[in-house]
Amino acid sequence: MPDHCVLRDNLMKKIWLLLALSTLILSGCELGARVQPEPTPTEAALPSPVPAEPTATPEPPPTESPTTAPAPEPSATVPPTGAIIGLVFHDVCANLETGGAGCVDGAADGQFTEQDEPLAGVRVFLGAGACPAFGLAETTTNDQGFYAFAELASGIYCVTVDPTANAGLEPAMLPGRFSVPRGGQATLGLQEGQHIGDVNFGWDYDLLPSSAKDCIDRLEVVEVPRTPDGWSMGAGVEFTRVWRLKNAGECTWGPDYALVHADGEAMTETTSILLGRSVAPGEEVDLALALTSPAEPGEHSGVWLLRNERGFTFGAGEQSNIALTLSIRVIPELLTSAALGAPTLRDTLDADDRWNLFEDKHAAMTLEGGHITLTSKETIGFDSWTVTAGTLGDATIEAIFTTGPACSGYDRYGLIVRSETINTGYFLGISCNGYFSIRQWNGRKWEMLAPWTLGVGINTGPDQTNHVVVVMSGNTLSLFVNGQLQATVTDKAKPIYGGGRFGPFIAAQDTKNFTVYLEEIAYWSTP
Repeated sequence: MPDHCVLRDNLMKKIWLLLALSTLILSGCELGARVQPEPTPTEAALPSPVPAEPTATPEPPPTESPTTAPAPEPSATVPPTGAIIGLVFHDVCANLETGGAGCVDGAADGQFTEQDEPLAGVRVFLGAGACPAFGLAETTTNDQGFYAFAELASGIYCVTVDPTANAGLEPAMLPGRFSVPRGGQATLGLQEGQHIGDVNFGWDYDLLPSSAKDCIDRLEVVEVPRTPDGWSMGAGVEFTRVWRLKNAGECTWGPDYALVHADGEAMTETTSILLGRSVAPGEEVDLALALTSPAEPGEHSGVWLLRNERGFTFGAGEQSNIALTLSIRVIPELLTSAALGAPTLRDTLDADDRWNLFEDKHAAMTLEGGHITLTSKETIGFDSWTVTAGTLGDATIEAIFTTGPACSGYDRYGLIVRSETINTGYFLGISCNGYFSIRQWNGRKWEMLAPWTLGVGINTGPDQTNHVVVVMSGNTLSLFVNGQLQATVTDKAKPIYGGGRFGPFIAAQDTKNFTVYLEEIAYWSTP
């Protein structure tokens, strides 16, 4: 840029600052009012300064003609006062994905440009000394987003915009972050009579719908078909969360719209997933996240939003600010029979007095050689089972299964529990390819409580042994395999029956005459 252009820009900037301050004063904008801080119990009040006693001026030595010098008139000089002027604005980033106008490294750029929007009614605080400092004065931005603190002596000052002190603004500032200055605080050194301008605060919203568009972005959660909130699993488990979303707004979601991580734990290195297609208002789309459970035991959660092509994030609800949530529970320890202690009952299957064994066109269940042989004859996915004569309340059940010489795909087996009648119950099972599921059969139809999902630590294929453990507690069921938690479900809509029968089940999907051996079964009653 030529030198004369730089000089002209600097001159115009100074004129602009003086005009801004004059406009604030002439328009009746309330300047920062000086506030005398009250002493606190842990801070002694400083005494007010007391004028020093006048000191005697020594008389001049007498002369032959003594005269008295006239006393000089006192004169006081008032040092010129300074001012701090600035702007609070919405720092708009047009496109986070491509680094469009107003964006630097995937965030707002901290510069006030023509696309940015001034924020009115924002409280701004002034403190004496380096930041953090408060209590000296407070003011509010005007309709053009300007604020000013005037009549300031020279010294060090801290200017602060605290988003938590601006909770009443519409739209709400939080969640979001400052693009400039860092942390929303600026430390300034003011000289006598100096006017410091451009002490600007840029705010980057997380949940602000785009006001520059003629339509509104909004989503609606239709259902969560995979890994709903509250799912329990072991550490380091790979799983998939699926949201079925409806475009409940007015804008068509374009291919550049994305699902983005907004807060909490991402549980993945991929924190932004493009839609890659258009979704018109009223249409639905399934968005899937491939995740891995954290290593630390306990509750873990994350927050996700959709982001439009201009870089604005949005969610559900009337204000488009209700985020998508994801929460899981990581189980800290393996569950084994050794950890449970002595069982209430252990059946080594030497006799058939506890079991209703049978054979029909679909399956055969026989007891021989210290185990129950379960055979599913046809590859039609027909579940066959047998249950105990007696019922069982809250308890932990362990069954040891060994697959036969052929076992593939979704050939499946496991335990049926909470069987109120012989034709109803909950099926917690595993397949020969290492998947698990939790289903309910009400005598007429199936309800999938936990869909078929790749499990952890499940031995696959023929001639393999798996320890299947089911924990029953009220209307909550947990499935463990070889000590590893696979899933926990709570049947809130239809509370699980508090007692019931239990037993093994089998179904052939890929292997004709699929066979599994139940080697042993035991249970531990909950007191």
